[in-house]
Amino acid sequence: MEGITFKIVPFYTGIFAFYYVLLSLRIISIRRKYHIALGDGLLEFIAFVDQERTKSLPDVDSSTKMAHPFSNVNIDYTKFRQLQRAVRAHANFSEFIPLGLLSIFFIEINNYLSSTWIHIVCGALLVSRICHAELAFNDKNNKLAVNNWRRIGMSLSFLVLIFSGIINGYNYFFYKY
Repeated sequence: MEGITFKIVPFYTGIFAFYYVLLSLRIISIRRKYHIALGDGLLEFIAFVDQERTKSLPDVDSSTKMAHPFSNVNIDYTKFRQLQRAVRAHANFSEFIPLGLLSIFFIEINNYLSSTWIHIVCGALLVSRICHAELAFNDKNNKLAVNNWRRIGMSLSFLVLIFSGIINGYNYFFYKY
């Protein structure tokens, strides 16, 4: 293996690194926009709900019963949903990409598949993450994130992991060294 260089997976690793930074910057931007210090905004949401709840409570005498805590509360949670989606898209990316690239790199380093197949598998992993993060979680209408783009992204991610797992497992037992 002396003199052999591996260029395909390192190239895609660079693309994924830039994309990871882009997803990180998106979270930072949303946090700054809504003044959320860390996390996905859950603590701020709870504080917001509590503030709105106390605004809507009627003035009651201590001897009377209190109104239901959420009576007459109209909560706009779109900013929290936007941040939570960005955080989950980023986290999902960081959960799938390392194992995906590592398993594809093992295929490349052991020369189990041609360079064309390595490009196809890496490209499929990239497309899966774009479908998942950009098209599913970046929904401008703020609808639920259960949609076809998310299904496509996750299915493609699973297919890449299953495919690379099968190739690596098969070649462990049947590849002639």
